[in-house]
Amino acid sequence: MLILGLFVVVSLIVFVYAVKMASTNTANENDMNKLDLEIYDIQLDPPNESVLKAHEPITLSFSYDYNSPNQPLQVWARVLDKTYDSTYQGSCDDMLPGNGRVSRYVYLTEPGKIIDIDVIIKDQDYQLVTQFTLKVDYTFQKNEALEAMAEDGLGSKITATSLDNDSSKVLKPGTSVDVTVNYDANCEKELSLWVIPITDCNMTYDAASQVPSGQGQITKSFIVAEPCELTEVQVVMKNCASKTVFSEIIPVSFKYEN
Repeated sequence: MLILGLFVVVSLIVFVYAVKMASTNTANENDMNKLDLEIYDIQLDPPNESVLKAHEPITLSFSYDYNSPNQPLQVWARVLDKTYDSTYQGSCDDMLPGNGRVSRYVYLTEPGKIIDIDVIIKDQDYQLVTQFTLKVDYTFQKNEALEAMAEDGLGSKITATSLDNDSSKVLKPGTSVDVTVNYDANCEKELSLWVIPITDCNMTYDAASQVPSGQGQITKSFIVAEPCELTEVQVVMKNCASKTVFSEIIPVSFKYEN
């Protein structure tokens, strides 16, 4: 890993400003006004300006120090630009009060460029704590080995879905909804399966699960974290080349109220 140069220093200046701004945009304003989060020693591996193949990850890591808010914080590194298809790591290990270090990966699934990586930090209620952007210059080229698997999994399907909450219910924001999915996969390599709430509201959902060839059942969950109406949930399966082999929209009628 190599420590970034001048652009990281500039980004950290922006980051300090972002913390102050974000503190007024959370549900627990009194707690967040005491925010004392410090981010330092930001590193990228491979180094900035590298050329990679599609699906090869960029790992962003940083050290942190905070005591307020006195709760774990969740963190993601994402490419928010939709020009190219990208994948990012879920918040698999929380930041904890005190000091520590976290890392997250992100990559493109097709040839293209990454010029911005956004670090997003949220509290346990999925409310934004802070967000900052690193300016980078990564180039992704075609990954011929994965392109050869582009048709793997075609013909796979979802045979049934069920929700643990009646979709006509009124739910409190932050309520976890489980979706049980029956699948029939026809693939050489495992498929990735997601269940995604289709909404512009603040939400989160489980990271992809790996589905082997054959029939089986899996349960995924999602959370909508603010007052909202949710009318659609999407079930998606992709192969190892990130090609969609199955997608289905499930109509629902959830209403989230405080």
